[in-house]
Amino acid sequence: MKRRAGAWIVFGVAIVGVIVYAGVLVSRGFSAAEEPSSVENIVARVVRNLAIPRRARKAINPWKPTAALLKEAREEFTDRCAVCHGIDGSGQTTVGRNLYPKVPDLRSARTQSLSDGQIHYIIRNGVRLTGMPAWGSPHGEGKMRAGSSSC
Repeated sequence: MKRRAGAWIVFGVAIVGVIVYAGVLVSRGFSAAEEPSSVENIVARVVRNLAIPRRARKAINPWKPTAALLKEAREEFTDRCAVCHGIDGSGQTTVGRNLYPKVPDLRSARTQSLSDGQIHYIIRNGVRLTGMPAWGSPHGEGKMRAGSSSC
């Protein structure tokens, strides 16, 4: 009985917290020019990670990095990704700075810690409610090339 009452109290506090946070968001607006709050960043990251299937997270890049593949990957990145992520991957471009949520810095530890499978899934399927488009399978069905996980 005490356990059930405690669970209801925790649930009630969580609901009140969500309502208060929603009120704050509504009062300040939803401008893309603002930085996402830490809560928004955490929720977005958790939702993104949950959206990537386990099999995709564990996928291994079957391509070996050769000079030709790395050159092709750089060209693909320049053609498709650099407009938002920047040539250096920082996201400090006109487009990247003005998206909401902001474009991630591809050089950051958080991004670099993603598996090849996670990055491939994000590139192929995009990320809803962000500016990240779904590029489909730009390198052939089921294939993941060396360096193609940069965008």
